[in-house]
Amino acid sequence: MSVRQRYEKRAASWHEAGRPADLLETDVLALLIMECWLYSDGAKYECKQEEISETFLDFAVDSMNAELARDVYWKDRIMKERDYCEICTSRWMYDNLALCTDCKAGFCIDCMGRFPYHVNGNRCCDCGGEIVG
Repeated sequence: MSVRQRYEKRAASWHEAGRPADLLETDVLALLIMECWLYSDGAKYECKQEEISETFLDFAVDSMNAELARDVYWKDRIMKERDYCEICTSRWMYDNLALCTDCKAGFCIDCMGRFPYHVNGNRCCDCGGEIVG
């Protein structure tokens, strides 16, 4: 199942349950990755193949708005946090790492080039996820 299909499935479950707030994405790193995916080459490619649903876009926007209501600076805070490149172990702030949609591993720009491309244009992580950011 592709990243888009997983996002679409989660959004459909949220929609079918009546769009409750407790089913929105609350993990800020996962939310950041979802937003990065929406702006990625992979999402643009997927839109050409099959339109991304309004339900998924609503899910993403509602999740981001809910996080903004909790913490207006959530994105600034996470972007300034640090993590290690999964390959070379150099330490970077999140705004300088590309992140995997599945395992959430971070990769620096120097190490990202070792990953092949998915058909959709995003890099393919060893776990099968897409690397975005």
